[in-house]
Amino acid sequence: MEVPTGLFMAVSSEGFNSCGLRTEGTVECWGVNEQQEALDAPAGRFTAVYTGVYHSCGIRPDGEAACWGENDDGELEAPAGPFHSIATGKDVSCGLRTEGNVVCWGRGDESQIGVPTAQFTTVVAGEDHMCGLIVDGTVACWGNNSYGQLDAPGGRFTDVATGHEQTCGLKSDGTVTCWGRNYYGLLDAPGGRFTDLATGYGHSCGLRSDGTVTCWGTDYYGEVDAPDGLFTGIFSGSYHSCGIGTDGIAICWGLNTDDQANPPDERLTTIALGVRHSCGLKTNGTVVCWGTPWKGRTMAPDGEFTSVAAGVNHTCGLRADGVVVCWGDDELGQASPPGGLFVAVDTGGYHSCGLRADGTVECWGQNRIGQSDAPDDQFVAISVGGSHGCGLRADGTVDCWGSGTNQIDAPSTQFSAISAGSWYSCGLTQDSSVECWGRGRIDELRVPSGQFSAVANGFEHVCGIRIDQTIECWSWVSSLPEGVQWVGPTYGSGQ
Repeated sequence: MEVPTGLFMAVSSEGFNSCGLRTEGTVECWGVNEQQEALDAPAGRFTAVYTGVYHSCGIRPDGEAACWGENDDGELEAPAGPFHSIATGKDVSCGLRTEGNVVCWGRGDESQIGVPTAQFTTVVAGEDHMCGLIVDGTVACWGNNSYGQLDAPGGRFTDVATGHEQTCGLKSDGTVTCWGRNYYGLLDAPGGRFTDLATGYGHSCGLRSDGTVTCWGTDYYGEVDAPDGLFTGIFSGSYHSCGIGTDGIAICWGLNTDDQANPPDERLTTIALGVRHSCGLKTNGTVVCWGTPWKGRTMAPDGEFTSVAAGVNHTCGLRADGVVVCWGDDELGQASPPGGLFVAVDTGGYHSCGLRADGTVECWGQNRIGQSDAPDDQFVAISVGGSHGCGLRADGTVDCWGSGTNQIDAPSTQFSAISAGSWYSCGLTQDSSVECWGRGRIDELRVPSGQFSAVANGFEHVCGIRIDQTIECWSWVSSLPEGVQWVGPTYGSGQ
């Protein structure tokens, strides 16, 4: 995600958009939002900014609130201040006035604006419920109570944080307790003492007194839970990954709803991963596929191949004679390659690209946002993502085309290999480190340091093989820094 240049003194993010408060007091917003006006901050000076899902609010120097974005339920109709702080939810906001009382505006069909009478020190917002920390240390919540979001326990708290449909509080003794919806262990806060607390859409994290971080809740499909062992190849799909062990046998992990993470017990040299199917190239050059066979995406033709690539519902293979053959869904022409000879082929979501012997690239299939309009240049390697492609030149520089939300803004670094994913791309630099670019999604992609020999992009995760042949994976969901660990269940065994 492209962040504007310049100096800022505060930033607020929610969903796919962010707003920053510049040092001179003006506000600038960026990101991707169905409501474009949510990114159009008004002119003038502010002292604070708060970003919601479809609207945002700021506090002016005189303490008055100004809001912008969607106004279907009066989200922009802030009452008179002055305000100390504001909490923005999906379509409701609440402001903490300087004298300690809270007033809310916007959607009120779930009593989101029905604030209890009390003096507060903090107010926070979930999707459609709100909570406040009262001056005596107790917590009061209001709004939607479908999952017990309002059932705050007794006792004294020093902090409170709301997620999508859950809330967690930091008690005065340093322990954490949570209430609300308990899918995937969201309320199963670990024991011990904490000094700070943060709650997201489907997980929470706490800062312990020793400086370490512990998180609980969803790890989505386990796509970042790489197995132990040594590997010679790594391959990532939308929500699952596979590695080829030193014995040539594949091991897969992550989403397995259609057996796409159940490879055959055969020696493979390379693997291509779609969303609900996977294909591998056997040592004899033939292709074997597994997963659901919808529209023939797993029905590989006979013959000898040198490489294979999988899209969402189609697969393409490069035969030993240089001809490209594709199978599976062909609704957008993604399985109808042009004639002639190629030296490499790769597939995106609904399009494919081939590299010819003279270094030129030709693409076919969906071209809604230019993903099949490869530049007129010469490349030594290509990699195709969901709706964009990238080419590696002989001098190590990269050029990308297609979807324009930063996936095509390749850095000037010199690379030895590249891998294009759905939201971002990564390259292996000439000193064997990994550098990524593209849309940051909810959290910035945290790329681990160190040296790697290979890198592979999935839909929202990346895996790399370190030079000691171990695998490390990271993602916007749970790419956590050193010292951070997940506790509680993971989701996505598919069994």
